[in-house]
Amino acid sequence: MKLAYFPGCKISFYLNDYDLSFRAVMAALDVELVALPFNCCGYPARGESLEISILSSVKNLALARAQNLDIITPCKCCFGQFRHAEHWY
Repeated sequence: MKLAYFPGCKISFYLNDYDLSFRAVMAALDVELVALPFNCCGYPARGESLEISILSSVKNLALARAQNLDIITPCKCCFGQFRHAEHWY
């Protein structure tokens, strides 16, 4: 199985062990994580501009869809933002 991997903004920089653990679990489950040129999920902008936050998420969802992939993220804020964007989109 292949999934587009969205680590989120903080995990790669501040939670490296969490990222490594997540990748190890996915490898053990025989899940191939595909890196795409994602931008921010939009969550940080959500309090300032609903449109910007939704458009940021939708761009990421479109990148994954163009590759015929679903997105997986270990970040609870990114997950929630993607679900929020799907609701509004």
